[in-house]
Amino acid sequence: MKRFLMVVCMVMSLMIMPSIVLASPYLRCDPYTIGPNQPDQFVVTIDSASPIISPAEVMADGKTRLNYDLVGITTGIHSFKVKAGISLWGTESVEIPFSCTKPVSVASPVAIGLAK
Repeated sequence: MKRFLMVVCMVMSLMIMPSIVLASPYLRCDPYTIGPNQPDQFVVTIDSASPIISPAEVMADGKTRLNYDLVGITTGIHSFKVKAGISLWGTESVEIPFSCTKPVSVASPVAIGLAK
């Protein structure tokens, strides 16, 4: 039974690992509570590029959040400006500026093996 559980755990980890190792970084925010001021889109500006409208991700509990894939930008330091918006009313929040570094790559796991 112990050996069977070990094999099941190994197979599960091998199934999950590619999605973790190959995942791109995302720009995310905390979920907004459900209500009339819940945004349905975000306006994202990266460096000095034109603003991009990113639809809000609707989570299983009905809350929304920003979930913007950074796959298209180069590695290094970038400046961002983000605004939350409600397209129906044409309203937007105050723009929030910040900067961060996109890593060169996601580190691959090492020293994975089976023990007897």
